[in-house]
Amino acid sequence: MKAGATREQPGDVLAMAVQMGGGPAMMYAAHALACWDELAAAKG
Repeated sequence: MKAGATREQPGDVLAMAVQMGGGPAMMYAAHALACWDELAAAKG
């Protein structure tokens, strides 16, 4: 976020992580995107 990434960019990285890591990676990816959304909302 500090480097100017859009929400789509970490989504692409997380999609690759899910492909490589399967089910457990999907659960962590969901938490990561929720964190991104929370930080984006706080940033305003």
